[in-house]
Amino acid sequence: TFEGGRLSKEPNKKLADGCHHVFLDLGANIGIHSRFLFEPDKYPLSNGAVPAFQQEFGKTRDNRDFCAFAFEPNPSHQIRHENLAKAYEEMGWRYNYIQAAVSETSGFITFYHNNDADKNEWGFGDHARH
Repeated sequence: TFEGGRLSKEPNKKLADGCHHVFLDLGANIGIHSRFLFEPDKYPLSNGAVPAFQQEFGKTRDNRDFCAFAFEPNPSHQIRHENLAKAYEEMGWRYNYIQAAVSETSGFITFYHNNDADKNEWGFGDHARH
């Protein structure tokens, strides 16, 4: 099993064991939506995810009740996700980075970098743009 972007040392442990709530961030990019969940006070201008999380889970909550799974295939974001997983682990929060794409079908896909590093590669995807 994976934990914090790496293999768990406990092979029988499941990633979501002990989670009261599970958040799946599919196509996580740099992990901002998980940060909206865990650190809403850092995003006072959010008018989407933060209010939705607060409505669903309350404004005050124990982040140890949550497990976030961030699926992101872009290798450019790996270090950032691993650092976030480590920082959250030190706070007792469960953030799992999985370097993979998610789809309804099995298979392989080629992803392209589209020269938008200044936007955290929002355009990283299955179409090459010129």
